[in-house]
Amino acid sequence: MLDRIKSDSVPPVTGDALLGNWYVTALLWRPQVALLISERTLLPVLIPLAPAATLGRRFPDHLAQVLRAHGVPAEWVAQEIWRMGSAVYAKTANRRLLGMLNQFSF
Repeated sequence: MLDRIKSDSVPPVTGDALLGNWYVTALLWRPQVALLISERTLLPVLIPLAPAATLGRRFPDHLAQVLRAHGVPAEWVAQEIWRMGSAVYAKTANRRLLGMLNQFSF
């Protein structure tokens, strides 16, 4: 899923996933977790951080579990996961989301 690293000089990319871009931060609790937040819905998803190198590949499965727990139809979940086929790593461009990541972490 997460297969490219974006340069700082390139503007943020907007994909076609309905939940929009996702932002992530590491929470160095015990155990360590990654907090991911949807830009459009502010839906939070917590997943184990380790191993961090596979976070991008593990995220879609965790997102699917969260969406199903919220009663989202299986067809919609499958389509959303398919739309998230690839991703770009970049610095957070949305200051509001930075604040939300900080609020969720407390």
